[in-house]
Amino acid sequence: MKTIFILILSASGLLAGDPDRISQQKIILNPSLTKDRFHLSGFADFNSVPTSHISTANPAAISHYEKISAGLSFSYFSEIEFIESLSLKRKRPWLPASAGLVYPFRNIHFGAGYCQKYSEEFTSVLIPVTTPPDPGGSSGETVTLKSESVIHSPSLLVTYSILNVLSKGDKLSFGGQIYWDLWREEQLMDDRRIGKISDDGLTWKVAMLYKFAVPLLIGIHYEKGVDMEGYVEDNATILSDPSSSSQFEPMPLPILFRLPDKLSTGITVRSIDHLWISTNFSLMFWNDVYGSYDNELDFSLNLKYQLSEYFSASLGFFQNNNPREQYDYDFFYEGDTQFLNAGLRTSFKNFEVRIDLSDSHFLSSRRDETTLFSAAIDYQF
Repeated sequence: MKTIFILILSASGLLAGDPDRISQQKIILNPSLTKDRFHLSGFADFNSVPTSHISTANPAAISHYEKISAGLSFSYFSEIEFIESLSLKRKRPWLPASAGLVYPFRNIHFGAGYCQKYSEEFTSVLIPVTTPPDPGGSSGETVTLKSESVIHSPSLLVTYSILNVLSKGDKLSFGGQIYWDLWREEQLMDDRRIGKISDDGLTWKVAMLYKFAVPLLIGIHYEKGVDMEGYVEDNATILSDPSSSSQFEPMPLPILFRLPDKLSTGITVRSIDHLWISTNFSLMFWNDVYGSYDNELDFSLNLKYQLSEYFSASLGFFQNNNPREQYDYDFFYEGDTQFLNAGLRTSFKNFEVRIDLSDSHFLSSRRDETTLFSAAIDYQF
């Protein structure tokens, strides 16, 4: 008679949490999966955000819309392979990455948005099956373990603008945003679900944007991080001979999912006719989430050039600094990640279509090499 007992806490790994709460804290295997994608796009910076990206940018930036607008974006994140049997990628890339709707009313703008604050599919393949009679797994039997985790975040936005504050033609806008974060995670063994976690909570963002009479915009926003606790249900299973009398009663295990608070700022300026330069900074307070992490300061620089009435192009650079200490989880990380970005935008009638390609193969370590392709469409009514 052969009995196999497998207990999966999380296929992506766990950290010991507060012992008084008897909880475990989920490891964020790739912090770049939490990044706002506007960092990688020359057409979506903090201060002049397309409708499809309003859920991830400065909420005060919707103040420039004069008509009702709607947008939708998709993104594909290529698989990151740590070693031959361990890989990480974005979960269900065919789902929309973000969406938005803006309704202007005099000096007030209302918005509704959606984004995925986090999306991860972690796979560990060909894990040997061990049993008491065969602790070395010499039988050759293997299983594939997978963890799929995503945070869906619908949101509501509102912005109020004041005109002619310091000089004629300038505008000061204040914005706020409320997210409803829905965390869903499934743990699979050979495509059979053996565990699931779910929780939800509210987070918020406050922002300010100043548009000078000259072509210069300065924006800043602060976003509250995610702090949720779910319970692993059916987190253990026994595979045995039907005649086996082995039984196990699974006990719900509390799991913490936390993302840090973030302070971001950006400057957008038109240097010459048809050329815009945008630079953005984000400070993510990872040390408040994991004591062994450093706070993370990311930087991006984007150039946008108007080629003609209907076409424009962008080039950009994004520095993603690794928040982990050098000795912490070196198995997954070797250093910081640098992305190069190129994009193309076309406008016709009331439509705007954008495509962007971002790649980190040229300047990053092997374990951080990935490619991001995104496509978006916006429409003004």
